[in-house]
Amino acid sequence: MLRKSYGQTIIGMNYLSIIYGIASLNQDKSTLILDDPNLSFANQWHLNIGMLERNLLIEIGQQNKIEDLINLDNYLVEQNTIFYINDKMIELCHSPYSNIKELARKFPASFSDVYQTKLVHIEPEVFDKEFFIYLEYVAHKSFANLDNQNVHNLFEQKLSDELAAVFESFFRFIERDELVTKQLHYVLQMTYQAVFSSKKEDLESRYLMLSLLAPRYVVDANKLEEDLLLVYRERGGDLRQTQIADWGVADSKLKYLLLAEVDGVVQVDQTHYFAQKTDALPFETKNGAEQFLAIGLKGNLNHDFVDIFKDKRILFSYEKRIGSDFPHWELKIDGNGNFSAIYAYADALGTKPSFYYTHALEDLFRSCESILPGLQRSDWIANTKLFMTEDIWFQYPPQAKKELSQFKPNNFKDLYDKESRVHIQKIYHCGPNRSKSLGLYSYLLDLFSDFLDN
Repeated sequence: MLRKSYGQTIIGMNYLSIIYGIASLNQDKSTLILDDPNLSFANQWHLNIGMLERNLLIEIGQQNKIEDLINLDNYLVEQNTIFYINDKMIELCHSPYSNIKELARKFPASFSDVYQTKLVHIEPEVFDKEFFIYLEYVAHKSFANLDNQNVHNLFEQKLSDELAAVFESFFRFIERDELVTKQLHYVLQMTYQAVFSSKKEDLESRYLMLSLLAPRYVVDANKLEEDLLLVYRERGGDLRQTQIADWGVADSKLKYLLLAEVDGVVQVDQTHYFAQKTDALPFETKNGAEQFLAIGLKGNLNHDFVDIFKDKRILFSYEKRIGSDFPHWELKIDGNGNFSAIYAYADALGTKPSFYYTHALEDLFRSCESILPGLQRSDWIANTKLFMTEDIWFQYPPQAKKELSQFKPNNFKDLYDKESRVHIQKIYHCGPNRSKSLGLYSYLLDLFSDFLDN
């Protein structure tokens, strides 16, 4: 049986919301997680993480005494990333040193000078160790520096001469007023963040460079969620798989939830909504951004070269698509040759996703043909299934960049009544809509800062 009231109600279940529930229980708040299977959370955004996010999640685990989070590596699989940018293919791996060398080869203006003058004299293992220690330090100190300027300063601390030179080299490159740098800035934002804009900003550039060079991981969400739920239940948290039949708003505050099952009405104090879409809600966000959604594609690739690309994240970017309604698509091929892909598109008012299925099929086929020459178009079309995914991005105008780079306050968490446009208190949005620049890193800082000791 559920209680009649809860101090903390969490709507939507994923590993982030479960961690939030455990943190709430640690503050002696009665906590309920409502698992509505119809609510979704963007996959690429929280299931493909970098070492900085990994370290920050471990830090959160230490603060909240969550052993499974402290041992997060048990739930992570390293994953190489391939960027196919115009006619260049760049493969990035677990070694920052190797990644700098690869980028210097493919984009000489990015790192070739610093590689030849600084890094060539250093053992790769030594530089990588310095890089990893730096990321550990940043994650460890992040909650104590939760301010835009402080985080900026934090990113400049504990830099070796070599790493400082790498930063400087990347900034000089990315700030160039050239099509290729604008394109790289664009694709890095869509790869590592849920927000993007044409305007460049120093702190974001630092984060994008760290994300580009650092190891990347795929989260085994099912296993992690299963183990985190055991901790949540052991510490006294309640869980119910159900849907919400009615939202009890009075005096512009969410005061109760009417559940679809026999549990009936539950009185709520603080409510956090962990899903990105608000279509089925009587509430909406006000972030002023253009929304991009994604079409999913699945099938099988039978090709002699397919083994080269298995279990890697492959992203395609072309000059002519920057700033278009179809700016980004990516692909992953598993060990059996089965592929899954996402194809981003601008969610224009009144446009059905099915209108873009042909675009998705053709664009992804041409991209796959460029890495798998001789791929048969007829087989591709016959074997590929299309569907809607849970991925989402938000494009902001250049003048909004300053707000995207501010950690506090974060008004993106606010929800408003769809009819009256009045701000509804006591309910907070926790989907990708809430995120700003610096991707999952800044989201974690924003979400868990109220729980953690500075």
